Amino acid sequence: IQQDETPVQVVTGYYPLAYNIRIEGLRDRVEWQQNMRFDEKNMLTLLLEYSHEDAKKTETSNLDPNAPGLVPVVDQASISGTRDNKAIALQMLIDATEEDRLTLGVRMDRHSIYGNAMTPRASYSHEVPETGTRFRIGYGQGIRAPSLDENFNPIQGNPDLKPEENQSTEVGVTQSFPWKEASASWTYH
Repeated sequence: IQQDETPVQVVTGYYPLAYNIRIEGLRDRVEWQQNMRFDEKNMLTLLLEYSHEDAKKTETSNLDPNAPGLVPVVDQASISGTRDNKAIALQMLIDATEEDRLTLGVRMDRHSIYGNAMTPRASYSHEVPETGTRFRIGYGQGIRAPSLDENFNPIQGNPDLKPEENQSTEVGVTQSFPWKEASASWTYH
């Protein structure tokens, strides 16, 4: 049996605990949209978008009794990062007839962390002129990357979060009331 005779340092007295977490973040977004009409029935929409995010987390404490004042916390997950997303989207609105309307669209995102993603959208509607009723159906896909805060917030962040992907289908009907210039709409997603 060996005994360790290393002296143990004991800290006595009142020792107030201070632990600070500071998160600084900045998000910028610029978007440009241009609608181009080819005639009264057809329109092309172009969207350009750029978003930028910076975040920095600093943790300090006085947990080390030998250090003067507040010092950076060692062995804590900290963040300091930048993320960018560049996107382009095209959408074509086609009035095939007075009653039939088709919308086709696609969006391409280039994210600095999560890579490229393409998301399509399509919808069709048909109006019954005698009643002023328009029936609609549509399908689309979407994607949303988590923010730096959602990944690394010390209280509720999750560094394993991946982009959210979704698909949506909708069916709906709109009824116009010409005597009141009003309409009622119902949509099921």
